Amino acid sequence: MKLKPTNPFKELDKLFKLTEEPMGKEWFTPKKYSDHSGISYSSVTDMLRKQLKAKKVECWIGYSKTNCKRIMKYRFIENKPAKG
Repeated sequence: MKLKPTNPFKELDKLFKLTEEPMGKEWFTPKKYSDHSGISYSSVTDMLRKQLKAKKVECWIGYSKTNCKRIMKYRFIENKPAKG
């Protein structure tokens, strides 16, 4: 069987989600909200996990190309009224 030639770095970028992080105003990190609210980082991440399960927020997790760190960012999911 002949293997198709691939670019291993491109495949690793996909595997590690090494992408440009979302930068819109609607995206926030748990650290930013912790700083804003005065709630501990661990409490904020716990609350966000619950909101993620409830489908109130969505989460982007990846490795930033700019600073090579794992980043988690959240934003609210728009609740669009059902057409009917």
